[in-house]
Amino acid sequence: MSLVTPNYSIPYLTPGDRMAQIPDVDKAQALRIESLLETANVPPGNPDLNDVLVRLNQLEALTQESQGVMTITHSNFEIYTAPQDTPTLYRRGKVVNFLGALRCNMDGVLGTSNLTIGTIPAELRPPQRAAAVQQGSGTTKWFLQVMADGGVSASRPDGATGSNFWMPFNLVWTL
Repeated sequence: MSLVTPNYSIPYLTPGDRMAQIPDVDKAQALRIESLLETANVPPGNPDLNDVLVRLNQLEALTQESQGVMTITHSNFEIYTAPQDTPTLYRRGKVVNFLGALRCNMDGVLGTSNLTIGTIPAELRPPQRAAAVQQGSGTTKWFLQVMADGGVSASRPDGATGSNFWMPFNLVWTL
């Protein structure tokens, strides 16, 4: 008479069955399958095929790779040195890395107020605001924010308003 695993009712042979060592091997295999199902968060019992497909899609999303480019929307900002400094977003699984370098080409444009300078593609936007102080030219520091609606803004915490300074950045968030 066969027994079953506790959570998923996977049958396995018992020592009373006619084959001598098969019960140990069979039980080990059944428990391994059960362990894999638990690791994949498949619910016990008879899960609906749609539930299994949803979980598989979630697992595939963890390995998804994509990339996108920020659209510069403010006329006084440009790519610092094209094309290697193009503001680009790289997605690997749920992690997005946003990097590049910009230049403000007009004096007095960038101050302490957050100024919208661009937008990023919808599928790469952070679930909530992502922000950090960035190191620019020399002692220049600037503040980069990426909003959940895709807006990218910049400001100078020190209130300096010079132009033509290097604005490199690297910001990371999870989706």
